[in-house]
Amino acid sequence: ITVTLAHFSSSLLPFIAGSVLYSTLYVGTYWCIYSAKRQGQDYLFYKNLKTSPQIISLAVSFLKQSVLKQLLTEGEAYVMTLFPIISFAQQGVFSTISRLAAIVMRVGFKNIEDSYYLFFAQILRRGLPAGQQGVDAVKSCQDSLGHLLRLMGLFGLVITVYGLSYSWLALLIYGGRNLADTEGPLLLQLHCPYIAVCGINGITECFFFAVMAQDEVERYNYKLLFFSVAFLCLSVVLGYLFSTAGLVIANIANMTIRIFFSIRYINQFFGSSAIAYRMIPNIPQLMVICVCGMTALLSKFILENLASSTLGYILHIFIGGLSFVLVLLTLWECEDNEFKLFLKSLLPARREKLE
Repeated sequence: ITVTLAHFSSSLLPFIAGSVLYSTLYVGTYWCIYSAKRQGQDYLFYKNLKTSPQIISLAVSFLKQSVLKQLLTEGEAYVMTLFPIISFAQQGVFSTISRLAAIVMRVGFKNIEDSYYLFFAQILRRGLPAGQQGVDAVKSCQDSLGHLLRLMGLFGLVITVYGLSYSWLALLIYGGRNLADTEGPLLLQLHCPYIAVCGINGITECFFFAVMAQDEVERYNYKLLFFSVAFLCLSVVLGYLFSTAGLVIANIANMTIRIFFSIRYINQFFGSSAIAYRMIPNIPQLMVICVCGMTALLSKFILENLASSTLGYILHIFIGGLSFVLVLLTLWECEDNEFKLFLKSLLPARREKLE
């Protein structure tokens, strides 16, 4: 709808219409599903809905948590609106880069996080320690969580290394020199490690929220309140010191702290810190990633800066593509069969066959 209406109007109305239609369909779909499950009774006006006090209390806790997480997620937008730390032109560049980075997180991470949240919630019983859960269930969740963290750790490291070398060229192709010759490349370079920590945080928190008890949710809400205040203060300070780059750094710090608390809970739940070490690549993988990353940086310096031409850009992309293939082959060959089977299970065709 947005793309179609944009051909007839250059104003913001197409985007507003698309957002309103999306929200209406989203709410309407859930309304129809819940009403169908209530045997045709309109779910929103169902008077005799019986819900236990524990479920209501848990729902209220998650509601408060959602508000705080929204503040943590969109905190930099509130800071830019309320405090004159950057110009409107810088806000436009920052919003553009943030939306580009959000594509990776929403398309690549969201489905995995949602699927494994349901997996953990169905396999494990909420509020019970690992010793009171089934041995097979705990082992299955521990292995899956370790594999997910390793996948996110490797992905984040690779995207960070190559983001240093190809951010400027990517923005040149996407938006031309009007975007590439601004502070956009620096913001995109900083967003690469931000994407990495977002991926890890999404996995740790999806397990965290799937198994913790209602009182643990309440305690974590107080931590989120502290995170929110600290994040906003840090965003203001770093924004004044480093402009838009400071806002991204504040986001990275916020995600890192949340990962720390989630990992600590996971270690306490399983009684081991082995899962946290799954995120760290082995020595051969680190060596190849470092060598290929340095090669890409050298290619950027020579072909992108000194030989600024179309041929230089093509050669830079070609060298990056070859080194990227080498990195992928090394990552694959240096992994055990169990992790390889896990990766294959994430493929859509493979998943449909298993189901």
